[in-house]
Amino acid sequence: MEQWIYENHTWYYHYNFTTKKKDAGEISLGACTFFAEVSHKQGQDALEVNCCCKMEDEDNGWCYDCKNNGSHGMRHPKNSDAYTGGHLDVFLPFDSEEPSSSDDEDAKETRLRNVSEV
Repeated sequence: MEQWIYENHTWYYHYNFTTKKKDAGEISLGACTFFAEVSHKQGQDALEVNCCCKMEDEDNGWCYDCKNNGSHGMRHPKNSDAYTGGHLDVFLPFDSEEPSSSDDEDAKETRLRNVSEV
């Protein structure tokens, strides 16, 4: 799940993703859900990972932007200081269209992978 947010001249991207755990014998031990926030300042090419944390069962923090823009299922850490975007009660600008970019999905994935390797 992904939600993008625009606050204070910065784009924030909220993600939920799941990883699977296996033991040494490749037997599944279950799955873990994570929350990540990545930011992008206007006029810059770099992305920055602000937060990446494992979600616990009781985690269901509040994010105005995810709620206001239709990502009702997006889960956030209960400690709202863990992430930066989504604390202002605003809607996306520009009729809720994603920021324009010539990047396709593969380029976007490559940029995110490069950030995570740092």
